[in-house]
Amino acid sequence: VNSRYTELELQEMKFNNTAILPLIINFEIYTRYNKDILLRYDDDFVNILFTGRIMPQKRQDDLIKIFYYYQKINPKSRLILVGSADNFERYCSSLQDLIKRLQINNVIFTGSVSLEDLVAYYKVADVFLCMCEWETFCVPLVESMYFSIPIIANNATAIPQTLGDSGILVNKKDYCTIAEMINEIIENKKLRDQIIKKEQIR
Repeated sequence: VNSRYTELELQEMKFNNTAILPLIINFEIYTRYNKDILLRYDDDFVNILFTGRIMPQKRQDDLIKIFYYYQKINPKSRLILVGSADNFERYCSSLQDLIKRLQINNVIFTGSVSLEDLVAYYKVADVFLCMCEWETFCVPLVESMYFSIPIIANNATAIPQTLGDSGILVNKKDYCTIAEMINEIIENKKLRDQIIKKEQIR
């Protein structure tokens, strides 16, 4: 298995002969990127990023609700949701309905992207926001650490084990408070640098 969380789940099901094998990530593959995406989004807007399939357990609906409050603080902002909605079209449609009801703009659904596109989205990100309810490891957290992006993540399943003592874990999905937290990270350079330093160590 790839995390202590998954190992404990297996042990609860009476699988006792278990071991944790770390995921091997070759960071050399993240060197090439799509320059057009940088030209489009590397500006004076704050870019809030999440990467992962569009599906209920990833809780993109929570991200949109947090972004609703953050846009009230800073209208010059974007929420970029990278990931395929294949097999979850109904959930994706519900997200579009939510955006309309909240009357917010600058929520970008990229769909499935190439590796070069993915790297470019990491490069333009100011904050990585993850409200997932279930993860066995969550590779995008490690990718965000690599790209020096401050992370705010839900304290659930394997996420705290992957983050260790880096990033910011939230125990309660208080959308307004998390939006204010994003703003503090953007405005407070000292805090931002402290978060990034811990992520780089991790």
